[in-house]
Amino acid sequence: MSRDTAASKRYAKALYELAKERGNVHDVEENLKLVVSTSETSGEFRALLEHPGIAQEAKKKVISSLFHGKVTVEVENLLKLLVDRRREVILPSLLQDYGRIAGEGMKQAEAVVTTPFPLTEEESAEIARQFGAKIGKTIEVVNVIDADLLGGLTVRIGDRLYDGSLSGKLTRLRKTLVTSKAL
Repeated sequence: MSRDTAASKRYAKALYELAKERGNVHDVEENLKLVVSTSETSGEFRALLEHPGIAQEAKKKVISSLFHGKVTVEVENLLKLLVDRRREVILPSLLQDYGRIAGEGMKQAEAVVTTPFPLTEEESAEIARQFGAKIGKTIEVVNVIDADLLGGLTVRIGDRLYDGSLSGKLTRLRKTLVTSKAL
């Protein structure tokens, strides 16, 4: 595990604990998304954050002018702390880690459902219900369309993949036939 990855997880965990204590876990996550989005869409802001020759105080002033009153105090202070510790580059991974930690803490998970067609609201709700019961969490369904998928669907929750696609079933059938020496 790299130092940046470990640092990102530590900062995310500390931020989650603080946000949980203050009752604004969701607001902090939305604010982090805003900051990361700003960093990704504004080349000037990203360049300023990542430039080693710009003084830390100057960076913190820009952060205050851009985000004061628009993000929670916790997020603004975190940004300034990252600048002080020269860890500005971990912002995107910090957002991912925070989302994962907050989801686990609040018994929520995101299910990326890949289908060859868009899901209806009823289908999304049913998938959320079934997989929520299976893993004991509230599921938020994100539908990804893959026209190359022959039929069925795949569901990815965290690092676990549930493959109910036609191509997945055919692959498993082929493996079974090969191992049983039927082919």
